[in-house]
Amino acid sequence: MAVRIRFSRLGCRHRPFYRVVAADSKSPRNGKQLEVLGHYDPLPGQDGGKRMGLKFDRLNSMKSYMSSLLFSSQLNHV
Repeated sequence: MAVRIRFSRLGCRHRPFYRVVAADSKSPRNGKQLEVLGHYDPLPGQDGGKRMGLKFDRLNSMKSYMSSLLFSSQLNHV
């Protein structure tokens, strides 16, 4: 199972809102996700800035989880 970090689209038409998710690479964009890692709002707010929030502790744990999957899959092919 290959895990990818990508956006999942939410919101209405012409008002997108995205979640940063960890998902299986074979699942569709808005399909089953392993974990929600943050959010991204591409539309500027009242201050003119775009907003992004990430859960860095969960992001680091997913990164270590993905590297362990990669390492174990390389061992299986040797």
